[in-house]
Amino acid sequence: MTTQIISSNLELHALSTGRVPRVATANRMLKQMLFRYTLHTLWILCSGSLAAMAVFEDRYKPDMEEEQAKSLVRDAIAAGIFNDLGSGSNIDLCVITKGNLDYIRPHDEANKKGVRTGDYKYKRGTTGVLTKTTLNLQVVEETVLTMDTS
Repeated sequence: MTTQIISSNLELHALSTGRVPRVATANRMLKQMLFRYTLHTLWILCSGSLAAMAVFEDRYKPDMEEEQAKSLVRDAIAAGIFNDLGSGSNIDLCVITKGNLDYIRPHDEANKKGVRTGDYKYKRGTTGVLTKTTLNLQVVEETVLTMDTS
């Protein structure tokens, strides 16, 4: 929801000024919107945000090279993926520089599906039964309740 609001506000800003909004404008809008919730320099908006924020707090430096920043973001997204059962496995990046927007899709696959090495289909009856226990149960009381369907 937050990203949709910022996107909408940037569209309105572009229409009113007649220019393409700068990254600093989007950053300022996001800062002003999120100020009431936190006073941190970084914002992580995802379902695995606690794990991603831990990676950022550990390794973020103000003057990073682009490759260092990509590696940091990749590791933060991977931490979010591994700590959220509902996340997928693909890591996509978006690098925003002056006059350029670069979508790197897919950048990496954090959680690759394993390949089975053999055929694990057994015929019925091939697995041996170790023990067999039979329990005789008696119905002590039977109560029938009617359900109101109106």
